[in-house]
Amino acid sequence: MFLTSLSKSYFPNLCAILWNRATFFIIVTVLVPVFGIAVGLQSQTVLKLATITPDNSPWNDTLYAGVEKIEKQTGGRVRIRIYGNGLAGEETEVLRKIRLGSVDAGVFTAVALKSVVPKTLVLSLPYFVRTKEDLQMIMDELTPGFNKDFAKQGYEVLGWAFSGWIYMFYKDDIRSPNDVGNVRLGVSPSEPELQAAWQALNFRVTTVTFSDTFISLQNGLLSGFYSTPIGALAYQWFAFTPHMIDSKVAPLLGAVLVSSRSWRRISAADRAVIRSEMQKMISNFSDVAQKQDIKAVEVMKKKGLKVYAPTEAAEQAWQDAFHEKGYPQVIGSNRAISDDLYQRARQIIQTR
Repeated sequence: MFLTSLSKSYFPNLCAILWNRATFFIIVTVLVPVFGIAVGLQSQTVLKLATITPDNSPWNDTLYAGVEKIEKQTGGRVRIRIYGNGLAGEETEVLRKIRLGSVDAGVFTAVALKSVVPKTLVLSLPYFVRTKEDLQMIMDELTPGFNKDFAKQGYEVLGWAFSGWIYMFYKDDIRSPNDVGNVRLGVSPSEPELQAAWQALNFRVTTVTFSDTFISLQNGLLSGFYSTPIGALAYQWFAFTPHMIDSKVAPLLGAVLVSSRSWRRISAADRAVIRSEMQKMISNFSDVAQKQDIKAVEVMKKKGLKVYAPTEAAEQAWQDAFHEKGYPQVIGSNRAISDDLYQRARQIIQTR
């Protein structure tokens, strides 16, 4: 009798309790993560973005402003944490961390971009592109294809950036290719093709990482480098190289990359916001950087920098030297740039 009574009253209640708890457990642990069904909970994606550029610089000021707009327009669904000042390491290290998943995105210079898609070097060959108009035409024609190449490597390109022009800085007064025999030129270890190109012009090439450039200049291991004026000023490299040739060597290019894996975590609507704001940020940054370059030269002049305008003959000599000696090191069969790609880029310039 007791068992019968117990079975009628207790067990149904116990089963109901267990069923309710099991249902709640399934909803919380299975359905919520999979389908996002939750009351009062909002899905949020946090992107870790790394850059070697310093805080309190025009570069990062523009970056922070753009990120703030992205977070606001996505209603907080996307948060972007910026790791500036090279905190996440050199660019090659950041690329490695993106592949491992510990970093999601980065702002990269042409050096790092070339390590992923070597043919992008055509955009920043020394003494090749001479005007912003020519650069824009080449980029309009070639970057869509490059973007597909990056996608094959697991990266989404959010935008390409032009950040001014690169110039040569020397410890001694160097005016022409005939004077470079004693110049110890710093070149990134990630640029073996350009190392060979500069060596072909008789430079004494020394490989040096970005973070070691200052100490290498200070110790006399380097007596020359190439950079934008704002870079030379921001990192105080010019203090050891008080001579600058006012001749555009190459455009300083970069791009914002995010891993395809991280990109897929974001909704299509929020991806559109991010891409739009990144494009605005890049355009604004380009304008700011070029104005800052002009100011940087004036500041460095007041601190002792001597700027030399090359003669027409000297300008032509630099271009001829690279075309005849430097380019064969980077263009051709089994080189970073194919003959077809180089000729295509050259034709774009010639037909403008």
